[in-house]
Amino acid sequence: MYNHAEVKNFLMYDAEFFLKYSRDYLKASVSEETLQEAGETRILLNQLINSQAQSNLQAERILQSESYLRKIKGILKLQRHKQSHEFERYESHSPNDEQIIYCVECSSDSMIPEKNSETGYRCVYCDNEYSDDIESDCTICGITWPSDDLRRVVWTDEGDEIICPRCRRDPSYVKDD
Repeated sequence: MYNHAEVKNFLMYDAEFFLKYSRDYLKASVSEETLQEAGETRILLNQLINSQAQSNLQAERILQSESYLRKIKGILKLQRHKQSHEFERYESHSPNDEQIIYCVECSSDSMIPEKNSETGYRCVYCDNEYSDDIESDCTICGITWPSDDLRRVVWTDEGDEIICPRCRRDPSYVKDD
């Protein structure tokens, strides 16, 4: 006893196999044109999937190569910076005031002085400009402090002042009498 059925306008990924099975074992009426169309659809879908996979793989390779090139450029820039400051220190017989700072974003010592940066430093790998290790001068006493210890205070006539904990009488830094 067989189940008899007719299949029209049927589309799924492995429709060709399903239709052959329906025709051969379930005794459904499936035309050769329908089988051929289902096979061509499967081939087209496979080609589309393969081309998307290849383009995704190529895009991933491009991103990886860009990341690698950016890292190589950063390493070269860091080496040039170190060499130029070693030469300047040798020429002037003085200690080097500028330092290489730790970048929190990259987790490496890769922040070098940069004139165009807002903070005066920029990471050679990720272009980060902020770090807790960057130091600035207090505008009142002139002592150099880590940037996270300094506070910007708005003065009415003179603009902003950057004040250290000692000048603003922070209890952690100044003993009260």
